[in-house]
Amino acid sequence: MEDENSRRIAEVLVGKSGKRNLLLLGVCAMDALRSFTERVKNGGENVLPSELSGLSVICIGNEISEFVNGGGSVEKMGLKLKEVGELQCLDERGGRVVVNFGDLKALVEDNDDSSEGGGVIFVVSRLSQLVELHGERLWLMGAAGSSETYSKFLRKFPSIEKDWDLKLLPIWVRRWSGCALWCWVAGDCCGWREMVLGCSCWVRRWRLERQR
Repeated sequence: MEDENSRRIAEVLVGKSGKRNLLLLGVCAMDALRSFTERVKNGGENVLPSELSGLSVICIGNEISEFVNGGGSVEKMGLKLKEVGELQCLDERGGRVVVNFGDLKALVEDNDDSSEGGGVIFVVSRLSQLVELHGERLWLMGAAGSSETYSKFLRKFPSIEKDWDLKLLPIWVRRWSGCALWCWVAGDCCGWREMVLGCSCWVRRWRLERQR
């Protein structure tokens, strides 16, 4: 399933139309993000299509988490994001980079001392600038363990889907004696709802729990 998820991620990146910056969603979303990152760093053999040849990845999730939880300065965080925007690969012909911003939870459940969550706003605005400046040569990618985390993020930043050109990608999970499950998050007028489909025996148990 790791290879399959990495291939699905790559398919979105090379898509000719539609949203391209990715938020992986599901209980194993962070695992899929780490796996894809490792595969890109190792050359992407058997996973990345030829269109993504030479793709680079930079991880800033740890720096973001440290910063929004009061462990770093605005200057340090700003310098890190500036370095991302000045990467040499973005100046090279055909050079492209994935910016892995890690777990979305860091931008939702922060411990920012400011009542306005200034640290989170700073990070989100700078990432938005990277998307605006570098367009199709730079992708943002992160992960959320649940639709609840993403819903909280949307309430903080209602225009983020447009600002980041964001696409949700449900992550496949292989559990319960080899049964394949996947989480699908759909939006409607009432907000976000989460549905889990897959192994019929597990779904029956899930429905029973819901009825209690």
